[in-house]
Amino acid sequence: MTDTTQAALIGAGAVCGALLAILGVAGVAWRIALPWLREQIVKPVQQTREHVANSHSTNLRADIDALAAELKEVRTTGDDTSRAVARIGGQLDAHLTSAAATDASVHQRLVALETARQEHP
Repeated sequence: MTDTTQAALIGAGAVCGALLAILGVAGVAWRIALPWLREQIVKPVQQTREHVANSHSTNLRADIDALAAELKEVRTTGDDTSRAVARIGGQLDAHLTSAAATDASVHQRLVALETARQEHP
């Protein structure tokens, strides 16, 4: 065996040995890190599950659908109320216009009566 071949074999053995050592260290680190990672993942997932779990027999989707239906009903009621208020506002405007016209007419008649009284004492 030549010196070059022997050096190449020793180099390849050193690389393989270093690779096995790195893999061994990575395996030990993984065994140590795995419980910590599980704790970091499981705890938040469990908290999330507790926050979205219902304390009654319906599921979350049904609850959301029921809330959406109630919101739609509130919106419809609000729209109906808005239309009624607009109608009442229109009626009030008509009454105020009529009252202003009546007031102007009464004022004009009073002025005419006062003028006539002053002319014919």
